[in-house]
Amino acid sequence: MEIRGRGRRALCATAALASMLSACTERTPEPTSDDKRATHHDRLREAGQKARREALAIQRQKLSYGVPPASSSPTEDECTTRWSDLRLTEETPGARSVFISKCAEFPAPATPGYAEAVAEAESSTP
Repeated sequence: MEIRGRGRRALCATAALASMLSACTERTPEPTSDDKRATHHDRLREAGQKARREALAIQRQKLSYGVPPASSSPTEDECTTRWSDLRLTEETPGARSVFISKCAEFPAPATPGYAEAVAEAESSTP
């Protein structure tokens, strides 16, 4: 009887070891290049949307301080400072550049594209 118990324990231990080893060798599939590209584009799009929201916030703040509307669009330096102030990190290559360029190109009130830029900034609010 004692042999049978040891045999059972040995069999259980072997089965457990085999299960653990097979779990260690199973890998999660590597994302395809299309998946990586899609993720990269999504992150760049998110950076652009965040830039639009922040540009509108900067512009509204400047207008509230009495800056003339024609001069209220954020500058590249203001956008760079906003990136730093928000402690954003570049989650994908180019995200910082996209943020700064989208932010700095926000149009001034009463110029072509202003209404669309405001609508885009307000619709992308998280």
